[in-house]
Amino acid sequence: MNTITWQDFENVFLAVGTILTAEVFPEAKKTAYKITADFGEHGVKKQVLR
Repeated sequence: MNTITWQDFENVFLAVGTILTAEVFPEAKKTAYKITADFGEHGVKKQVLR
């Protein structure tokens, strides 16, 4: 595992959100979920996660 510099770390975007919905995504080859999360001022995002 590589170590990043502090300057690189300062450029990483981190956000905490609230999961609004989580559904099984049956069309996926491997187990996956459709997630909707609210990140406040950064908006509501939808993502498929494994």
